[in-house]
Amino acid sequence: MDRHRQALVIVASALLGLGAWTCVRPWLPRAELAESNFQANLIRLQAWSMEPPRSNVVVGSSIAGRLLPSCFRGTPLDSLANLALDGSGPELGIRLLLGAGTVPPRVFVEVHRLGKPWHANDDTLLGVVHETGFALAGHLSALRADTRPTTLLYAWLKGRREPGGEARAPGAAPAPATARFPAADPGWEERFRGQVGELRRRGCEVVLLRLPVGRENPPIRRRPAMPTGWPGSSVSG
Repeated sequence: MDRHRQALVIVASALLGLGAWTCVRPWLPRAELAESNFQANLIRLQAWSMEPPRSNVVVGSSIAGRLLPSCFRGTPLDSLANLALDGSGPELGIRLLLGAGTVPPRVFVEVHRLGKPWHANDDTLLGVVHETGFALAGHLSALRADTRPTTLLYAWLKGRREPGGEARAPGAAPAPATARFPAADPGWEERFRGQVGELRRRGCEVVLLRLPVGRENPPIRRRPAMPTGWPGSSVSG
């Protein structure tokens, strides 16, 4: 078989496979867990961007990222969207919300990594939502991260795991008690104050959320202090 004919066969096979998967896909559940941190982030980003707007959004680190939307079905937070991204912090989620056309009525800001310095991983995730593949997934559900066969298989196996096992992010090891955390970004308080002010100006209620994280808590002396003196600056736990 010559190269041109071989290429046509490959393309035709890929299109047939995609068409078949598109037909089968509506009968299968969507994955909420993924085999890698990047794919887990992509699931959250696509759900927030491509599904109907949610009344409640949580932003933060991988700690809040473990709050699966399905856990809140049948509760007042049934409309929760999760923009807490692995390897990142609240600022990335807030930037995404402010860059969207509208903001949700309520945003929960998980404070565990509130002062985390911005780095290359944040730029990568911020740029993902503008990529061509991301846009195509919005028109063809078979290309979404939560429909990938390997991801669906991983989520199914994870769901069948025996109860009592330790849950953690994909590929992540437990943080040792002596873990070192990067110093807080010196300008985070003023920047966060402005971002919260802009969210409120657009009619969004901002709720600060502290979750129990066990050994991953930084030592008290290294944890950035919460800005004080703001209306509604109390922390929920």
